[in-house]
Amino acid sequence: EGCEVVALESTGIYWYRLFLELESAVQVIVANARQIKSIPGRKTDINDARWIAELALNGLIKPSRIFPRKDREFRDLTRNREVLVQTRTTIKNRIHKILDSAGIRLKAAMKDIFGRSGRHLLLGIADQKDLETTLATIPSPVILRRTDQIREILRRNPLSSLQLYLLKTQLALFGEIEEKIAQLESLILASLEDSQTEALAICMTVPGVSTTAATTILAEVGDVRDFASADRLVSWAGLAPSVYQSADTLVCGKITKQGSKS
Repeated sequence: EGCEVVALESTGIYWYRLFLELESAVQVIVANARQIKSIPGRKTDINDARWIAELALNGLIKPSRIFPRKDREFRDLTRNREVLVQTRTTIKNRIHKILDSAGIRLKAAMKDIFGRSGRHLLLGIADQKDLETTLATIPSPVILRRTDQIREILRRNPLSSLQLYLLKTQLALFGEIEEKIAQLESLILASLEDSQTEALAICMTVPGVSTTAATTILAEVGDVRDFASADRLVSWAGLAPSVYQSADTLVCGKITKQGSKS
């Protein structure tokens, strides 16, 4: 039809499919909905379409920054890892709730019940294995010295058959999630290009930034060469303070928080 430009709002995830279909055939402008608000009281789909078309024809839309497909896929990997980690945390909380409902408080004997020794103990309890055998085969020498304390806690507060079933179910889910997270982390590292590997090493020189945090930073920022300065990057990420200026008075407010929420 001789169309040279297509403009659309970045509404949720609904623009993804259209963008994927058109990006190789025509210039696509994805507009931030905040920046192209139409006149209140006249909002319909038809009016919205006309308004966006008018803005695009007059060059009044500032295109959103869309990552190349490979960078988008890399970001999807890190975001899916984040979702799985959040799911794992939910499962941990459910397991804590099951144990708490039975009056079992193992924190006094072990700091992390989801560590190697903690999971060994929980799996033994869920599978109704012999308690003495389970305690004797705990892999941590430190925890082994506390077996009397653990034995007293478990014998004083036995789990019901329903609680045992729920605990076994949640532990199985926890194991599956752990496996999927490990697979995703391997895939993320394997997806790094040479330039990203160098950038990863630089990110990890920052105190407190691990491999996981560094890959997330790289995935969310994309190609840093897209930004003319550090200030532009900070502004794009929504970490710049809002500025109010009138004559010679300059007031810096809270950060804008207009960056990606993911």
